[in-house]
Amino acid sequence: MLPILATYTLETGACGDFVTGAARWNGELVIGSFDQGACVYRGGEWVDIPLPSEMVNDVAVVGSTLWVATAEGLVAVSPDLSTVVYGEVGDDAPRASPGLNHPGANALAVLGSDLWVADVLGPVRVSDQGWRRYRWHVTGHSYQAVAACAASTWVGSEDDGLAVRGVALGSRNGKGDWHHVNALDGLPEDWVMALACAGPQAAWVGTYRHGVGRVDASGYAPVAGLEDAWVQALAVDGDTLWVGTADGLYRVTDRAEKLTSDDTWTVVVAGEELLVGTREGLMVYPR
Repeated sequence: MLPILATYTLETGACGDFVTGAARWNGELVIGSFDQGACVYRGGEWVDIPLPSEMVNDVAVVGSTLWVATAEGLVAVSPDLSTVVYGEVGDDAPRASPGLNHPGANALAVLGSDLWVADVLGPVRVSDQGWRRYRWHVTGHSYQAVAACAASTWVGSEDDGLAVRGVALGSRNGKGDWHHVNALDGLPEDWVMALACAGPQAAWVGTYRHGVGRVDASGYAPVAGLEDAWVQALAVDGDTLWVGTADGLYRVTDRAEKLTSDDTWTVVVAGEELLVGTREGLMVYPR
């Protein structure tokens, strides 16, 4: 078992118990919850962040900006808690105009100064060069996960496995540079719940009911001992893979080791801390 450094719940003043996102933002702790918004621990108390929806799916930090993925848009939050909400952009909008394929933003990933968003209809990239939406480059629906790696990008859907850019595997989608990998290509199922980088051109893939494995150009290799896990979160810390599942948190090195029995929905490596969001609150462990 891991020693607990701190626990944050509704009872201790946090905005929600069902934690779906967590981050350190300018040294402050941020929590995103399933149905009670997001909040930041500031000046010894939890302060609510103004959002268009109480349903928060993920949070991430790029520079001094906190990004919050909600059911009603992607929100950029400044240190003074002022916000800008980015919703759906129509098909007739200019290519680089700010906005999403769909207002439902489900997952976030950061690579340097770039933010990647998985919304319901596909991936979106926010960079210094502007916004780029890839709705018509992918074939799945309800994209739930995203990983931005050094030489590849991965997004996971509910019904068509993975859309991948930067790795030649699966089948190519038309003339675009995105490929698709699903159960026909060796995935244990088509519903992907979580992703994390496993190298420049490889990813850890967590599925709905059939565990987690590593995918690269050679195919899918499952993690022994977790073949039947309901995977909801993944995080990489050096040679350690953290796996959040419906029945607890696992640490994978040379083997899979169960550490808790909490229903785990987010795992974030933040400095010397491991932030673990569960249905019963946020647990902070030492790395």
